[in-house]
Amino acid sequence: MGATQKAGIQVFFHRLQKLFAPGWMVNRRVRITLSGWLYNGLILFFGFSAINTGNNLLYLILAIMISLMIVSFWLSEMAITDMELSRELPETIFTSEEFMIAYKLRSKRRFWPNAGIEIMEKVDGRYLTAFFAMVRAKKQETVYARAAIARRGAYEFKEAIIRTYFPFGFFVKDKRMNIEGQVVVLPSPVLGALDPAQSGGQMGVVKPGQKGSGTELFGFRDYQPGDHPHWIDWKASARSSQMLVRETEQESEQSVVIILKISLERPQPDSIDRERAIRKAYGLAKYNIDQGWRVRIQVAGKGIDFGAGMEHLKKIANFLALFDDFKQPLPGEQLAPPNFRAREIVVE
Repeated sequence: MGATQKAGIQVFFHRLQKLFAPGWMVNRRVRITLSGWLYNGLILFFGFSAINTGNNLLYLILAIMISLMIVSFWLSEMAITDMELSRELPETIFTSEEFMIAYKLRSKRRFWPNAGIEIMEKVDGRYLTAFFAMVRAKKQETVYARAAIARRGAYEFKEAIIRTYFPFGFFVKDKRMNIEGQVVVLPSPVLGALDPAQSGGQMGVVKPGQKGSGTELFGFRDYQPGDHPHWIDWKASARSSQMLVRETEQESEQSVVIILKISLERPQPDSIDRERAIRKAYGLAKYNIDQGWRVRIQVAGKGIDFGAGMEHLKKIANFLALFDDFKQPLPGEQLAPPNFRAREIVVE
């Protein structure tokens, strides 16, 4: 069976489904509004009046009112069908900080627009809403909604509710749509400088002939994101036609080891002191990386080894967000004691 025949069969079954199980019969929740109850009350009033009096004008009014109710139901169904809804999330989200969610709605209709559509989604226990006044046929519109997530770690988005009161507000019609997505909520950093009272002095020994922050040339390596521009050797880079960075023998290694002394098991609900320790560790890592130091963070022997730059800071933030999530594979790596001088900070 060719691809054309398969596509034709799929279209045929899709049309059968729309004929025998239209959208208004499945995945719908319809509730009559207050104005709808009042309107139905008027229909009953004119109905009894027409029957009791036999007045043709009352029968005409009754027929028009019933027709408007049927048309309203049909138009509301057209408003929430034949469309595609997608969600865009920001790359970085911190706990308890507001962020913007972009909802994109594309109309698949050829002529009629999708109008009066409200998007509702439950995020961290609270409903947020976004409203599309009108999306023209074959066009796409974008609206934004504010949200905040208080819990650190992986957060899954599952479904959204599409709601409409269109066109007359006699009833509200809901449809659920699965829009799966996941985001990692990073701990909000507690910013601040190094606290000498919590530092453990120096750790390890200095081994000669190792690369580090010194004056004697050790060698060259390829440039990596996060390297300081002053480390680039432009003459060597011009000779080799690639960006090279100078490496010098170690004299005074500016490195920090942040040891987070907390349990790997996450309590339910979250402990305020424990979460503050995680936020403080991230704040210390950010502060020292901003100062140009190399930072390593570890919890129970696992963590992120020494590195510098914003990419390394992202790895640390992702590790601190997920290290105690049993649903996620444990991030980081098994760490050995450093073989050079480093400052030690214990956070507990």
